[in-house]
Amino acid sequence: MTGEVKETFSVIIHKQFVLKDPTGEITVVTSKPLPAKGEQLSIHGVVEEGLSVGSETKTIVREKEG
Repeated sequence: MTGEVKETFSVIIHKQFVLKDPTGEITVVTSKPLPAKGEQLSIHGVVEEGLSVGSETKTIVREKEG
């Protein structure tokens, strides 16, 4: 997926960011340094979890290492 970083979040060892493209957004969990908000980037990962609440769906992706 290629998109724009909309949000970042970090607590001790847990780091994640929200990546948005024209089709929607995903939450990406990473062990790498967090990208800057507004940064355009491409990621490759594995979908680990999906959650739907009402009309909203959240997808969690663990970014591939390397």
